Amino acid sequence: MSWFKGFSANTSPVGVSAMAIPPDYTADFGSRNLPGELTVVNSVPNPELVFDEGRAIVSSMWPEIGVSARVCYTSDDNDLDLLAITDSKVVKFGRGNRGD
Repeated sequence: MSWFKGFSANTSPVGVSAMAIPPDYTADFGSRNLPGELTVVNSVPNPELVFDEGRAIVSSMWPEIGVSARVCYTSDDNDLDLLAITDSKVVKFGRGNRGD
């Protein structure tokens, strides 16, 4: 997974995280570690992204991949005060957003 800051090009990721996931398994990638009470994050970039807004590009060697994007909104420095969780729309790279 490649992580990018807001309006930057897709050529210069600010962080990268990788993990080999066997078939029929799931893993959670996060821009930073979160408290275990909120969710378990299996892979984070180095350095962790703690302030900037941005986006992630998920890559796979195989076409059979499922992706679900979730954003957790918190309000304190320790991420313990959960405000909201959203399930974001996933847009296939290079195909554009066709609307809802």
